Amino acid sequence: MTCAELDTQISKALASLPKSPSRARSRHSILLAALMALVPVVVQAQDQAPPELPKKRSWITIPMTTQSGMAGSLAQNFWRILQNDLATTGPFKITQQKVNTEIPIESDLVLATQLVRGLMNPFMILVRVQDPRTHKELYQRFYKGSPALIRRMAHRIADDFTEKATGVRGAAESQLVFEQETRKGVKEIFKVGLDGKELTQLTHHQSLSTSPTLARDGRLAYITYKGGPPEIWGQRQPSGPQVKLFPTGAENPGILLSPAWSPIGNKLAFVMSTQHGRCDVMLLDLDRNRVDQLTTTGRLNTEPSWDPTGTRLAFTSDREGTSQIYVMQADGTSQQRVTSSPTPSSTPLWSPDGMRIAYISQSGARSDVYVFDLKTGSHAQVTRGGGRSLWPSWSPDGRWIAFTRSISGNSQLMVSDLLGRFTRPLEFMAQAGTLQWCQSH
Repeated sequence: MTCAELDTQISKALASLPKSPSRARSRHSILLAALMALVPVVVQAQDQAPPELPKKRSWITIPMTTQSGMAGSLAQNFWRILQNDLATTGPFKITQQKVNTEIPIESDLVLATQLVRGLMNPFMILVRVQDPRTHKELYQRFYKGSPALIRRMAHRIADDFTEKATGVRGAAESQLVFEQETRKGVKEIFKVGLDGKELTQLTHHQSLSTSPTLARDGRLAYITYKGGPPEIWGQRQPSGPQVKLFPTGAENPGILLSPAWSPIGNKLAFVMSTQHGRCDVMLLDLDRNRVDQLTTTGRLNTEPSWDPTGTRLAFTSDREGTSQIYVMQADGTSQQRVTSSPTPSSTPLWSPDGMRIAYISQSGARSDVYVFDLKTGSHAQVTRGGGRSLWPSWSPDGRWIAFTRSISGNSQLMVSDLLGRFTRPLEFMAQAGTLQWCQSH
């Protein structure tokens, strides 16, 4: 099939879509017409730059594909993956729809996909976005690939579309890096896709390895007890070997906790025990092989977290009695308290846009995730429902927070929107420990 014939078929399909009566609404919709599904791969044969799509919360109607045979099986699989991606990782609402039936709400956009099988190129998929009222094409993009990559490229198409529709790339292609017990007394570091696929073990120390942190370029660092006392291990170059980063000599530094890569990956903040059993935030400069102490209060100062610019750190301190969240400059100056709860607050984590800090607030045996807005100074509760919510981690797009919920000794990894209205378990991630949600590398 030629591109001209493909264009004609898609244009006819778009023209045949039923019209919805005009009605006032507070939320808009997007019609996603999956005419045929293909397994596109990373190669993009053509990409016509579009004007940006409206950046707003949208409804998406996804007509179910009705192909038969092998193409139909691929189409159904693609349709299910794409629908799930847009429903769970984008700021969209999904309604299911059969092809050529009345659309329940008026559509703003049509996103059409068509699978083609040719002699020279095994598979090709054309993605087009069009305004159904004006028939103006907003963008089109070609993908090439094979059936083995249908899942991965459904993620790619979902994230591409989310970025065009909202201005922020989606999280369907993202990964979770986490610690998990492999047998009694042994923990290793793993990574897995957000859909539970492609589980990969990253460490093989047959020891206690915890607190993974991932730099923007994919370099891993973590705490391990493989040699006895705790050490910080990680990668000095992307895809490089895992080596000891600290201590640099044979000395025993005592307790080591909470490593955190700086945004550009040349420094590691971490926690080390100092005199009288107290802990302080330290800064390892890998370029200069130098360690500086950032906090000196003689109390517990723990859990450093970088802002996206690399100029500030959030951390937990009990310097005024109860553990609270503080912020300081990356050189340790201008330390300021940002929470004033009568109950302990801990585990701060800066949002990807640098505007908010997620943290844990504890009340008796219960703890919940909260979000502090640095601009307004407001605190919003995210989790409810009992038990202990622990170890929050932002999605790369800043729309979601993952956390571990522990109830009666049973733990489950959960994902919630920032308002706590939509919370779901990640069934494949029960009993996981500390984690980081990151872009795929």
